[in-house]
Amino acid sequence: LLKDVALEEGRGDGDKSLPKGVKSIDLVVTVTGGDYATLKRFLEAIEKSGRILDVQNFVFSRGLQSYTINVQAYYRE
Repeated sequence: LLKDVALEEGRGDGDKSLPKGVKSIDLVVTVTGGDYATLKRFLEAIEKSGRILDVQNFVFSRGLQSYTINVQAYYRE
């Protein structure tokens, strides 16, 4: 069950490590009640995405049976 998705515009052109005209968006995805197979499918979908996505952070909460994934997505202006 998808619990929350948050979007925040990244540093974009202010980040000297990105090529000119490339910006980024930070995504925070929180899922509850997912089992290992669901998590694995989600990560495989990120890996196979046509977009460039970079997993920045992953937190698993065993007690709450939830996980939060921070992903950075890149795009051209």
